[in-house]
Amino acid sequence: MHVSNRYLKLVPVVKAAADSLGYEARLVNNPDDDSLGVFQSDYVLVSNRAGFFSDPLLDKQAMPIGATAGMRLWTDDYSNIWAAVHF
Repeated sequence: MHVSNRYLKLVPVVKAAADSLGYEARLVNNPDDDSLGVFQSDYVLVSNRAGFFSDPLLDKQAMPIGATAGMRLWTDDYSNIWAAVHF
């Protein structure tokens, strides 16, 4: 999932969703490259396949995501935009 956002911290939201399903989530950061016109971006990869993140390429690029205190799972019945706002 593409989670780059100037105003919201979406990584914990996606991590909580993955955790609720028993999936593993890892963060991948794509740095900017002005010479190529590439902007920095963040992605959360989510997988339920055992060993998926053991692939050498993913092992180096996909970083584990730590727990975020107070982050509750967002559902159709609950979301907390204020918990995700960058201050």
